[in-house]
Amino acid sequence: MSKVEALKKKIELVEKQKNGLAWLDYSADAHIVQAQMCFMGLIGEELEEEDQSQMTKNIEPTNLDRGDFKMHIFKLLKLGVIRKSDSPHRSAAFIVRNHYQIVRGKSQMVINYKRVNDNTVDDAYNIPHKTVLINQIQNCKIFSKFDLKCGFWQVKMHPNNIKWTAFTCPEGHFEWLVMHLGLKTLLVFFKKKWKTFLTSIAVFFFKDYIDFLGVNIGEGKIKLQPHNAQKALDFLDKLEDLKQLQKFLGVINYARPFIKNLGKIAGPLYAKTSPNWQKKFN
Repeated sequence: MSKVEALKKKIELVEKQKNGLAWLDYSADAHIVQAQMCFMGLIGEELEEEDQSQMTKNIEPTNLDRGDFKMHIFKLLKLGVIRKSDSPHRSAAFIVRNHYQIVRGKSQMVINYKRVNDNTVDDAYNIPHKTVLINQIQNCKIFSKFDLKCGFWQVKMHPNNIKWTAFTCPEGHFEWLVMHLGLKTLLVFFKKKWKTFLTSIAVFFFKDYIDFLGVNIGEGKIKLQPHNAQKALDFLDKLEDLKQLQKFLGVINYARPFIKNLGKIAGPLYAKTSPNWQKKFN
């Protein structure tokens, strides 16, 4: 049985759980101030002040996470990209360890900027969908690829915006002096700057195959990266909570181009993540 077929059966097994999700009406999340806010980044404008500061709940770290937080914060302070903060705002930091972090033997510190993002004006700049990018290079024979090491850190935050980047973790309360991934308009800002720069250079590594946005591309073929299929197969047939369901759906989304009618097959599972319902397992 191929990994794609096995993955399809895994989705069906998860969907058939007897003790599935139970839902109640809710308006649960704390009030989010509806504010007119401008873009984050080097835009030279002030974000509108609000009576209520932007906060997200802290996530209780494990002992392993605490050690990683200490390492990350020490490094960031030493590099001068963060500083201690007295901002009235805070967003919760947490540790993730996905496939790429495990391969590198490193964890990643992520910050939940949901409240700030909900109150930030969108940038209308069009970022191509990953399926468009994959299709554009499908028939290429030679590939070049490079990773911008901490690329966001090459751009300073506007002084008026720094207070909105404040985050908390076991090591304390800090704020960013440079751009940080997680603030929704900064990716667009960064994309605009690098598109201009990259039009004038080329880097060649002469690769017959390339891993790109969760797939492997080469010789006119697109294949699902094996580790993405395996991650889905490693999930238990009975998921324990909503967080596990969301992770499972995030993983199988990489297989969307390879499983016919995936949206229909997994539709009942996606329905159980609807924000219009109280999420609670039996």
